[in-house]
Amino acid sequence: MADLFFSEYVEGSSNNKALEIYNNTGAAVDLAAAGYVVQMYFNGNTTAGLTIPLTGTVANGDVFVLAQSSASSVILAQADQTNGSGWFNGDDAVVLRKGGASGTVVDAIGQIGVDPGTEWGSGLTSTADNTLRRKTSVTMGDTNPSDAFDPSIEWDGFATDAFDGLGNYSGTSPEPEPEPPAIRRIYEIQGAAHTSPLAGQAVTTTGIVIAVDSNGFYLQDPTGDNNIATSDGIFVFTNSRPTVSVGDELRLAGTVSEFTPGGVSTGNLSTTQIGGTLTINVLSTGNALPSVVILGEGGRVPPNQIIDNDQTAPYNVQQGGGTYEPTEDGLDFYESLEGMRVTVQDARAVSGTNRFGEILHGC
Repeated sequence: MADLFFSEYVEGSSNNKALEIYNNTGAAVDLAAAGYVVQMYFNGNTTAGLTIPLTGTVANGDVFVLAQSSASSVILAQADQTNGSGWFNGDDAVVLRKGGASGTVVDAIGQIGVDPGTEWGSGLTSTADNTLRRKTSVTMGDTNPSDAFDPSIEWDGFATDAFDGLGNYSGTSPEPEPEPPAIRRIYEIQGAAHTSPLAGQAVTTTGIVIAVDSNGFYLQDPTGDNNIATSDGIFVFTNSRPTVSVGDELRLAGTVSEFTPGGVSTGNLSTTQIGGTLTINVLSTGNALPSVVILGEGGRVPPNQIIDNDQTAPYNVQQGGGTYEPTEDGLDFYESLEGMRVTVQDARAVSGTNRFGEILHGC
C-alpha cells in the first residue's frame, strides 16, 4: 500500500540539513493524526537519539519539508516544520515511522545498528556532505531499516549545499481513489410512477432486509421520504436463495429493472427490482424493522371505487399516458406501497386460499 517516503535528503555544511517527504498515498495526509515521526539513530545505535513528531497536512502529490532550525535561509524558505536539536551526519540512520515512535517503518535512510564510518555509499551518492534526491521511478519507501543500504540504487546525488530542488519532487503519484458511488435511496429508485425512472441504470442503495424469499429479498429504507406517492421498499432479485437475513442493514449495488409476470405482452403490472450482477455488503445485523403502514381504519385508506379513471379507452398504465394518483386510483395506491411492510386492520378472506385450483380434503 502506498505511503509517505523520503524524497530528498540534505546533509550539507554546518546545520544545512533537511528532509523532504513525499505524499504518494492518493489522498491528503494529516501527519499528526496518523502519528508520523522522523527518528535519527546516531553512530550505529539501535535506539533513536532524536524523535520528531510531524505536524501539518500534506496534500496528495505534494511534499513536506522538515529542516534544522539553524539551516540556510534558502532551506528555511521551503521548510514546513523545523527542529533545533542536533541532527544527523552522514553515518547516522534516519527513519520515517507511522503510528508514533514505535510505529510502522515506512522509509529509512541508512541502516539501524550499523556505523559505516563516515557515510553510506560513495561519491555524490554518499550520505555525507551531499544532497540526495529520490529517483522518480521510486514509488514507496524502504520499510526494512535493518537491511544493507546502498544509496546509489534509489537516489541521485548532488554536490554539497545543493538546495535548488528542495520542496519540489516530481515523483509519480497514484490517481486519487475514486469517489464511492452516490447512494440512491429506494424511494428515488421507485419514483412516483408505475415504473422506475432509473430502469436500466446501475445504482447503489441501502436499507433493511424486511423479508426473504426463495429467489431474492425485500429491502426497505428505514426512514423513507414521507411521500405517499413513492414506495420505500424494493425487491432484490438474487435468482437463488439469498444468504441475507431479516434485520440485516445492507449496502448493495445492482441494476434496476421491471419484472412483468408472463411478459410485457400480457399487460400485467410490473414489479420494480434490483438485480443483475449484485454486490451486497452487510453493514449491521439484528436491526429493528421499519414501521408498518396501516391499511384501512387508522391508516391509509385504499380507494374502493376507482381502479383507474385517467382514460376511458383501454391503455397500459406502465407506458404512461395517465395521471399517477395514489389517493384516487386503486392501481396507483398499491403501486405506492410496492415492496413495503404493511398491515391490514381486521383482515377478512373474501376468496379461496388455493392458488392452482386444488381441493383440500380433511379427515
